[in-house]
Amino acid sequence: MTSFKSKKFINLTKNKSILGLVSLVIFLSACVNLKLNQEPINSSIQKITIKQLIESPQNYFERTITLQGKIGDFLQPSSRLATFTLEENNWFGKDYTLLVLDPNRASTLTVLPENQKVQMTGEVRQFILAEFERLYDLPWDINLRRWVFSEYEGKPVIIVSTIKPIE
Repeated sequence: MTSFKSKKFINLTKNKSILGLVSLVIFLSACVNLKLNQEPINSSIQKITIKQLIESPQNYFERTITLQGKIGDFLQPSSRLATFTLEENNWFGKDYTLLVLDPNRASTLTVLPENQKVQMTGEVRQFILAEFERLYDLPWDINLRRWVFSEYEGKPVIIVSTIKPIE
């Protein structure tokens, strides 16, 4: 017959074994995840496509996202602000174009040419011309302002924080 103290010891030992096993499983799954992804998961930055952003912009406004695309046209560059389009080609004929504002001029610091594939991270905002003129003192002439207003007013725009070329 086992005493009360030895029963407690056996239960405690079982609990420590289970706890140790659970800890080992959690640790190993984290190691596998890091090895497969080659970088830790950052839940606050979501990687999406330009198509996803254009088709459901309300899901991404005021959030930081990462996306890939091809540099389109640079719009009237200045020393204060780089503005360009980012494009995603769809095999079924529809192309998606997004307006990008680069207040830190990260795109020109790395000397990115048109048609360069890039990955960028930035905040998604709804483009309101009057608000962006106030915030960024946009250096656009009247014709470009009218065109940007007609094409992008109310649509998503990326305020880029980092950008890098990809193959």
